[in-house]
Amino acid sequence: MPGGAAGHYLLATVLLKSSQEPQAVRHLCAALEADPFCWSAYEQLCALGHAEEAARLLDGARCGFSRTHYAHASPCVLTPPRACLVPL
Repeated sequence: MPGGAAGHYLLATVLLKSSQEPQAVRHLCAALEADPFCWSAYEQLCALGHAEEAARLLDGARCGFSRTHYAHASPCVLTPPRACLVPL
């Protein structure tokens, strides 16, 4: 996907506005898989009722964090999740 996590998140936003939630959820998950720091995707998944999936993706990514994530963060909004919280 061009744009990586940000591209998936943008496409998910368009799909949600087009009432295509199942496809949007897939792209939100793909955004988190591409960049676990894409908190906007995390928040949106939680808001759509997919908090368990968001938590699973975040938990799975915790083991793979490295300094390269900080150096190459995506243009997604990097704020802490508000819709649901997962202990780190």
